[in-house]
Amino acid sequence: MSSFFQKLLITSSAVAAVAWFSLSPNSSVAQSAELVASGKSLPDRVKDLEEAIDYVRPRVAPPGTVVAYAVKDFITMKAPLGWAYCDGRSVGKDDPDYKELFEVIGTNHGSENAGAFNLPDYRGRFLRMVAYGTGVTKRDPDREERYAMKPGGATKGAVGSLQDAEFESHDHTYGDHSVGGDNTSGVPGVQPDGINQGWPRHLASRTSSKKGGSETRPVNAYIMYIIKL
Repeated sequence: MSSFFQKLLITSSAVAAVAWFSLSPNSSVAQSAELVASGKSLPDRVKDLEEAIDYVRPRVAPPGTVVAYAVKDFITMKAPLGWAYCDGRSVGKDDPDYKELFEVIGTNHGSENAGAFNLPDYRGRFLRMVAYGTGVTKRDPDREERYAMKPGGATKGAVGSLQDAEFESHDHTYGDHSVGGDNTSGVPGVQPDGINQGWPRHLASRTSSKKGGSETRPVNAYIMYIIKL
C-alpha cells in the first residue's frame, strides 16, 4: 500500500477515535478499549492526524490556489477555513496563517511595508492568464505596459500586474462633405453642384452621437474569488 493511502487510513482512524472519545457516554471505557487496541496514546493518535493533514492538504489545494466561491453574503460570512477572500487586504509576512501563502505569491500583488504583503484584489476585475512562452507573448502585445495592482507589486509580464481597458486601434471611413459658399452672394453654404465657386473648400468635421454604457464589458455574472492560505 502506498504511503499516501496509509496516511489517509491514519487520518480516518484518528478522526474516528477523537469523535468516539468526545461523544461516547462511556468515554473512559471507550478510551481504554481504543488505546489498548491501537497501542497508541491519544497524543500519538492526534500527532498522526496532524501529520496526515499536513501531507494531504497541499495536494488537495496548494497555497495560492484561486477558486470561484458562490457565497450568498460575503459581508457577514467569512471565507472557508484555510482560505481568504481576494480583496487586496494587507497581511503580515510572518503571520502563521499567511506564511505559506507568502512563500508562493510573494509581494506580486503589493507590499505596503517590509513586513507585509497584499492578497490579490480581484474585485470587479476579469482574470487573464499570463501570456508566456515562444510565440505566445503576442497574445498580449501590451504586456510590457502592465502596472502594479498595488504599490510594491509586480509589473509587466508578471502574475498580479494590471492592464487598463482599451479598444484595439482602428479607424472608420466616412463620406466627404464639401463646404463652401456662393461667390456672388457671399453667403456661406453647401455647394449644390460640388464645384468650388470661389470659396475655399474643406472637409466638414462630423461627430456621431454617443451610444452605449459606462464601460466596455462582456456578459457577466458576479462571483467571489478565494485564495488558499
